[in-house]
Amino acid sequence: MFQEATGTLEVAQEGTFEVDAHVRAESFNSKNEDRDAHVRGEDFLNAEQYPELTFVTKGIRPAYDTFDMTGDLTIRGVSREVTFEVEFGGQAVDPFGATRAGFSASAVISRNDFGLNWNAALEAAAFWSATRSPSTSRSPSSTRADSYPFPR
Repeated sequence: MFQEATGTLEVAQEGTFEVDAHVRAESFNSKNEDRDAHVRGEDFLNAEQYPELTFVTKGIRPAYDTFDMTGDLTIRGVSREVTFEVEFGGQAVDPFGATRAGFSASAVISRNDFGLNWNAALEAAAFWSATRSPSTSRSPSSTRADSYPFPR
């Protein structure tokens, strides 16, 4: 899970939306220091050279009780079109009188599409490689913090 993200949502009068999100790569935190250092390092995010992951919308359309938000997701300088399923979480007025709205968004991506091709060699010349990864802005995943480098 990433701990630091910023973004803007602009709604035009005609009902169109624009989203521009930035995630600090160095803020990846799975609660396992060894795994976190590896994911932030050159094999995966290469946070030193590519400090941000970004997403910029191309369009949003209704899909039943959710929305599909399509845009360019950029990881390690590689951009790919990705569609997120977005759920509206509600809105409220904050203590300063501004109206705030909450959303959650999720998608499944292939890390190979972004040049994240690291594989771990296992016994008997097999390889462990999880290529499809959920990408979400919801609560932390259920991955165990003590399972690095291989899930149980």
